[in-house]
Amino acid sequence: MKPSNAKTLLFDLDGTLVDNFQALYRAYLHTAEQLGLKETVDFPTMRKLIGGSLSVTVPKLLGGDERVEEALKIFVDYFQTIMFEDLFLLPGAQWILESLKNKDYKLAVFTNKIAQNARSVCEHLQIAPYLDDIIGVGETPHRKPQPEFTRYALEHLKAEPETSLLIGDSPYDAEAAYSVNMPYGLVTTGTHTHDELVGLTPEPLGVFENLYTAGETLFNLDKPAPAHATLS
Repeated sequence: MKPSNAKTLLFDLDGTLVDNFQALYRAYLHTAEQLGLKETVDFPTMRKLIGGSLSVTVPKLLGGDERVEEALKIFVDYFQTIMFEDLFLLPGAQWILESLKNKDYKLAVFTNKIAQNARSVCEHLQIAPYLDDIIGVGETPHRKPQPEFTRYALEHLKAEPETSLLIGDSPYDAEAAYSVNMPYGLVTTGTHTHDELVGLTPEPLGVFENLYTAGETLFNLDKPAPAHATLS
């Protein structure tokens, strides 16, 4: 199935377009140290928990510790000092955005990352010029997968669900899309495996190993020559 009538494309950020997981994990370890937590989760576990916004993720990482507000402040303050470290575009990110922009799609980042941090990341990685908007947490009281947040994004972009498409990497993205009856596709470069994503209901347009495959399958984009296939 191809999104032949799609005009507006919403991309998740972490795990879909960029990898910022190492900095997030370091911010978590710093927070745990500052709070004197003796037990911490490992990197794979933390990675699985990312996606629901920090207000959802941090309490899970604390393992029942009640100092959530203090932890959030420590985490956010420290993360902002290191968020450009170990940060990189995922395979196909720049290619798919540039290719789709050249085909006159309206493109936006739609993320549970704090909005200003999301803008800073996109500017740092030089993908902001391809984007018509960057929509993140803090601009409304809502977050993915709440339908109010998806509706806010679509209204902000002057778009309709039936002519839009969301591409993400997690069940949060899937639910954010189908909560407003918007089609969606998923990549396995982030928080969940193919087997964890393929069984979601309603079914995604596809579960892809990376954005190259998504671009070829969903939009008939021509993949770069093999010599450049590993570039973002």
